[in-house]
Amino acid sequence: MLFNHNLREVLLGSRPKYLIAHDFWVYQVAMLFGEVYYDDNAYIYYRQHDNNQIGANSSLWAKWRRRVKSFFATNNKDSRSMQAKELLSCYAERMNSNQMQIVSVVANYKQRILLKIKLLFDRRYSMGRTQNNILLRLRILCGKL
Repeated sequence: MLFNHNLREVLLGSRPKYLIAHDFWVYQVAMLFGEVYYDDNAYIYYRQHDNNQIGANSSLWAKWRRRVKSFFATNNKDSRSMQAKELLSCYAERMNSNQMQIVSVVANYKQRILLKIKLLFDRRYSMGRTQNNILLRLRILCGKL
């Protein structure tokens, strides 16, 4: 992951109290206030440690098994909406109305069925790849965002 000085300053300007993962936080802040570019080329080797939370050396079957297990886990069922609430807490004053709207809908989608429907069909809320977006929409439907 690389990011510029401007994003660094934004990140250092606020310390979140709740994080899913630090790299996911950086990604979300970058999506809010800048641009994200994907480069599928590997320029360095991934350093795998015994205590890594997420492993890189997984087979496709292992990755999907982990996703299904995560989908049914009860300990992280609201992690994305909690993360959205944290984004609002840290950066609401920097957000424009469009950013505020989408982050607020993610943060509060379980409070009203209309918010859930709105989020379900809002293409601004995306996880990049089609397979990830399918799982994302299932999470929204099941209230496990």
